[in-house]
Amino acid sequence: QRDFQASEDAANGFRYSYEWSRLLRIRQSELSTPEGRKAVLEFALAKGYATYAPPDIQQQLRRLATQ
Repeated sequence: QRDFQASEDAANGFRYSYEWSRLLRIRQSELSTPEGRKAVLEFALAKGYATYAPPDIQQQLRRLATQ
């Protein structure tokens, strides 16, 4: 059961990697300003893209989104 859960978590994590890649590609022009980066990060966090990221990465993304 643990192996199946780990497999499911990895698959979901991969899905979010795809979503991050797509988001950054589509909204690349916004990343050149602090306001744009914040908007992109806020969107990604609201959509749950960091759900399967390690806790320290999640915290760092949240911190960057509030700066």
